[in-house]
Amino acid sequence: MEFCDQGSLSDHVARGAYGQAALGNRVALFGYLRTLHDVAAGMSYLHSNGVVHGALVPANILLCSSRGDSRGYVAKVSGFGTSGLASNAAGLAAAASGSASADPSLVPFLAPEQLEGAPVRASDVWSFAAMAHSMWTSAVPYISVLLPTPGGASGMSMYGSNAVLAYGAPEHLPDVRAGVCDGSLRLAQPGGMPKTLWRLLRSCLQHESQRRPNFVQVRAALRELEASLCDVTE
Repeated sequence: MEFCDQGSLSDHVARGAYGQAALGNRVALFGYLRTLHDVAAGMSYLHSNGVVHGALVPANILLCSSRGDSRGYVAKVSGFGTSGLASNAAGLAAAASGSASADPSLVPFLAPEQLEGAPVRASDVWSFAAMAHSMWTSAVPYISVLLPTPGGASGMSMYGSNAVLAYGAPEHLPDVRAGVCDGSLRLAQPGGMPKTLWRLLRSCLQHESQRRPNFVQVRAALRELEASLCDVTE
C-alpha cells in the first residue's frame, strides 16, 4: 500500500490552499486543475472496473509526496472500502440515509439519486463537482443553509472531517437533502471561477444523472482547461 504523507485533501482545503485558486495565481490554478485530474483519473479506473465509490469527498483524497510533480505531490482516491459494484450498489444508500449510523459530513456532497438511495456511477461525478466547488471556496457545499447565522457564513469554512457535527449543522441537513433532491437547492458559480471551468462543473451537477459526463470526458476537459487557463510548464 502506498504511503501518503501529506494528509488529505480536506486538510489542504481547510488551510485555503486552493481558495479561489489562490486568488488568480496561475501556478495555484494549475495545481487545482491537476489535482482534480488526479481524482478524475482514479475515478475513471474505478468506474472502468464497475465500482461506484459513493463517498467521494475531500477527506477521502490522500496526497502523496512526489518529486517528479511540480506540486510536490499527487492525489490518490481512497475511502472506497464501502464501495460497491454498480450493479449491486444498495449498500451505498446508507451514506445518504437519515439513520444515526450515516456520516452527516457526506450529505452536502451527494447527488440527488444517491440521497434517494439509488447511487450510480454518475453519482460520483456529481460528488466530484461538489468537491471541486468546495476546494475553490474553501467551504462545505451549501454552507449558507448549514450555517444560517444572522451575519451569514462569511469567514467560516466549516471544514474538517467532523465539521458538520462540530458546528451543530445536522439539524439543517434535512433542508440540504430535500433541496438537492427536488432541485430547489443548487450550487452557484463561485466568485473568480473562470466560466469555462464552471461550465464543466455545472455539467457534472446536472440533476438528471444520465446528462452528466463520465470521468473519461471530465479528464479530457480538465486537460483542455489546463492548456487554456494555465501558462505553466512542469
